[in-house]
Amino acid sequence: MKIRLGLTPKLALTFAAFAAVLLAAMGALGYRDARTALFDATMVELSATAIEKQSAIEAWIAGSRADIAALAASPTASDHLAALITAPQGSSASRAAHARLVGELRTHAGPGRAFLVVFAMEPDEGKVIAATDALEEGKFRADLPYFTLGKKGPCVQNPYYSFHVRGLAMTAAAPVRSQTGRLLGVLAGHLDLEEMNAVILRRSGLRHSDDAYLVNSSNLFVTQPRLIADPAVLRLGVHTEHVRRCLAGGSGSMLATDYRGVPVVTAYRWLPDRQMCLVVKVDQAEAFARPAALGRALLLLGALTLMVASALGLGLARVLTGPLRSLRAGAIRIGGGERHEHLPEMRGDELGDLAREFNAMDAALQARAAEARRAEEALRESEARLRLQIERMPVGCIVWSPDFRVVSWNPAAERIFGFAQEEALGKRPYGLIVPAEAQPHVDVVWRALLEGDTGADSVNENLTRDDRRILCSWSNVPLRSSDGAVLGVLSMVEDITERKAAEEARLARESAERANQAKSEFLSRMSHELRTPLNAILGFAQLLEMDTLSPGQREATAHILRAGRHLLDLINEVLDIARIEAGRLSLSPEPVPLARLVGECVGLMEPAAFEAGIVLHDDTAQVGDQHVLADLQRLKQVLLNLLSNAIKFTPRGGRAVIACGQGEPGRLRITVADTGPGIPAERLPHLFTPFERLGAEAAGIEGTGLGLALSKRLIEAMAGAIGVESTPGRGSEFWVELPSAAGPAEEVGGVRERQPRSQAAGAQSAGARAGAERPAVLYIEDNLSNVRLVERIMNRRPGVRLITAMQGRLGLDLAREHRPRLIMLDLHLPDIEGDEVLARLLEDPRTRGIPVVILSATAHSSHIKRLLAAGARRYLTKPLDVAQFLEVIDELMGSNLTGNGRPET
Repeated sequence: MKIRLGLTPKLALTFAAFAAVLLAAMGALGYRDARTALFDATMVELSATAIEKQSAIEAWIAGSRADIAALAASPTASDHLAALITAPQGSSASRAAHARLVGELRTHAGPGRAFLVVFAMEPDEGKVIAATDALEEGKFRADLPYFTLGKKGPCVQNPYYSFHVRGLAMTAAAPVRSQTGRLLGVLAGHLDLEEMNAVILRRSGLRHSDDAYLVNSSNLFVTQPRLIADPAVLRLGVHTEHVRRCLAGGSGSMLATDYRGVPVVTAYRWLPDRQMCLVVKVDQAEAFARPAALGRALLLLGALTLMVASALGLGLARVLTGPLRSLRAGAIRIGGGERHEHLPEMRGDELGDLAREFNAMDAALQARAAEARRAEEALRESEARLRLQIERMPVGCIVWSPDFRVVSWNPAAERIFGFAQEEALGKRPYGLIVPAEAQPHVDVVWRALLEGDTGADSVNENLTRDDRRILCSWSNVPLRSSDGAVLGVLSMVEDITERKAAEEARLARESAERANQAKSEFLSRMSHELRTPLNAILGFAQLLEMDTLSPGQREATAHILRAGRHLLDLINEVLDIARIEAGRLSLSPEPVPLARLVGECVGLMEPAAFEAGIVLHDDTAQVGDQHVLADLQRLKQVLLNLLSNAIKFTPRGGRAVIACGQGEPGRLRITVADTGPGIPAERLPHLFTPFERLGAEAAGIEGTGLGLALSKRLIEAMAGAIGVESTPGRGSEFWVELPSAAGPAEEVGGVRERQPRSQAAGAQSAGARAGAERPAVLYIEDNLSNVRLVERIMNRRPGVRLITAMQGRLGLDLAREHRPRLIMLDLHLPDIEGDEVLARLLEDPRTRGIPVVILSATAHSSHIKRLLAAGARRYLTKPLDVAQFLEVIDELMGSNLTGNGRPET
C-alpha cells in the first residue's frame, strides 16, 4: 500500500529546523538577566560613592568655615583690625595698622594655603579696608550674602559669579569681635575651588571611566570633571537629563547620556544646603563589558543554528520546487493574457488538488477577460467623443483622476500654463501648476470634492512652465458614476491675471489719491496748530528782550528766542515733504578713538555673552590710538547693535570677535565676526531692509528687523559704508568703514604731546573698574540731543554711572545684563514703543524691582495716569525741569550721590 505524504508532514519537518530558535531565545533571556544584575550592582556602588563624596564635600566646607572662624577669633587679627578702625584715616598709625593686618592675613592666603584672597570689611557698609589683593580694597560688599551672614557667625556662601575671579567662587566669612564682644568687622576669604575639585575627584575604587562633579543651580560646572577634554566646556554649562532631574530637587540613579554625549550609568544627589547637584558616573561600555561578551557568544551560537536550519530548508525546497514551478509558469502566462495547457492532475496530495483548482480558475478568468474587452471598447468610444468636445472648448479644461492626476488636458490649458498635453498627463498638480505654499489649501478643496461637495469656484495663484505666477479663476465639478461614486473631477480654468492687475491698478490709484488728499489736509492742520502757539512764544520773548533785564534774565530770554527759532526751523522741515521723504539726521562728527569706544561696547555686552555661553573677544589691540570721523553716540549705537546680533544668533559655545584694521584708502574698518549659522547668499540683499528678519522669528529670536536698517542709514549719513560677508554653517562677518581722522592732542608749552599708549590703557582700565563699582542709571532714548542733555545733567551726580541705549530692544538687553539702580525711558523709540518696553521690564523677574521713570513730551493727564498705573514710578514731561529731575534721581536711588557712589551723610 502506497503511503500518501501530504504537505502538512513536509512542513512539519521544516518547522523542526527552527527549534534552534529556542536556543537563541534562552540566550537572550540569560543575557538580559546578567545585564540586569550587573546594572543593579553598579547602581548600588554609584549611590554609595555619591554619599561618600557628599560627606567629603561637607567636611571640606566645614573645615573652611572653621579656618576663617579661627582666623577671625585670633587676638592678633582682632587687635590689628581694632587699631586700624580707631586710628585717624591717613595717619601713620593707620598705615602701620593696615600693614600689620595685611601681613597677618597673608599668612592664610595664596597657593597652598586655606584661601586665595583674604580681606577685612568694616561692619556697617561692608567696605573692604584691608586685603591681600590690593584691587579688593575700597569696594563695598554689603549686598553680598557672605557679608550679611558673616556678621552673625562663621559661614560659607554657596557658589556665585565673582567679577574678581571672573567665574564661580565660594567665600567663607566670620565676624571679628573685641574682647568686650563689640563687632569690629567681618573677615572673608575666597576659597580655592581647586581643592574642592581634588576632593570630588578622589578615586573611590570604581572603574577606569568613573567621574564625579558638581553643578550649581545655573547649570554651570562648579568643579571640573576628570574626563573633560576642552576646558571651554566649563563655561557652557551642562544640560543632561539626570542633571535636570537633580536640579529639580531629586536624587537617584539612571542610564543617561553625559556632557560628552557618551552613554553612562549615573547616580545623582541634590545638596539642598549648598544648592548644588552631585553627579557620579561610569561609562556603560565599561560597566556592561561582561554581558556584552556573553552576548557575542550567544550570537555566534545563533549563527551556527541558522546555518543548520538553512540546510534543512534547502532540502525541503527541493521536494516542493518541481510542482510549484509548473504552477508559476502557468500563472505567468495567464498574467500576460495567454492561454496555457492544463496542468497535470496526477498527484494525489495537496499539490494535485491545487492543480485542479488552478485549471478551474483559468477557465473563469478567460470568460471574464472576454467580457472586459467588450466593455473597454465601448468606453473608448465614449472617451473619444468627450475628448473631442473638451478640445474645442475656449477655456482650459482639465480632468483629474480620483488619485489627483491629470487624465485630460485640452489645448486651452496648454495655452494658459505652457505645458503640452504629453507633459501634463499622469502628473499631479504640485510642482506643475500649484505653488508649494498653496498645497495645504488645495488638499482641503480636493478632499471636499471627493467627499461629495457639489463644486467649488475660486481664484488662485498658479505656476506656468516658464516659472511665472498667474491668477486663474477655477470652477470644479465632481464626475460621478450611476451609483453616485466620484470617478474624477472636471476643472474649468481661465487666466484672469491681466484683468486682476488692471483692477488693482485702479484701486491703487484711488487709494493714492485719497492718501495725498489726507496728507495735504494733515500738513495744513499741523502748520496751523504748531505755528499758532509758537507765534506767541517768539512774540512775548522778543518783547521781553526789549525791556530792561538783568544779565541772567537777558541770557535766559536769548535761550528762549534761539530755541523758538530752532523749533520754527524744525516745523518748516516737517512741512517740507521732499525733506521728510529724503530723511534728515542731526549728526556731530568728531574724532572718535576706536580702541576706547570698542572697549566700552564690549564691556556693556560681556554679561549678555557670558549668560548666552558665547566667548566675546576684543581684538583691537593693534589699532593703537587711531581715530575715525563719526558721531560718537550714533557709532556706539551701531556697534552695540552688531554685537547684540552676534550674541543672539550664535549658539552656545560659539565665539564673537570685534576687530579693527585698514579698509579702503583713508578709511578704517571695524568688523564683528561670529560663528553662528550664517546667512544664505540669496537672502543677503534683503538683510538691511526694514522689518526684514530673514526667518529669525521662526527660531524664537526676538526682534523687529529695524536694527540693521537703522545702522545702515546712520553709517551712510556719516560718509561711511556697512556690509556683510557670510558662509552658511560657518558664521557671518559684518563690517563698517569710516573715514580715518587725526586724534585730539594736548598742548604743553606750545608742543603737542600724546599720552603713552600703555598709560592711556592703564587709565582707561582703572576708570572702567571704578565705573563698574558706581551705581548705574540706564537711559533709553533715540534723540541724540536729549541724550547729551541728560549726560550734562548727570555730571552733577559724579557718583552715578550713566548707560545709554538708542533702541528699545537694546535697552531691555542692557537692563537684564547690568541691573541698573534706575531706568529712564522715552516712549517713542525706533523699534518698539516705550509702553511695551515698560511692560517687558515689569514682567521679567530680573528687572521687575528696578524703578522706571518716564521722560516724554506727551503731557495728557489720562496718558500719565495710565502709565503710572501700569507700573512707572514717576512721569516727567519734556522740556525737563532740571531741579525736579535731580530730585527724582536722588529720591529713587536713595539719596544724593557723591563721587564715590556712596550716599551723603
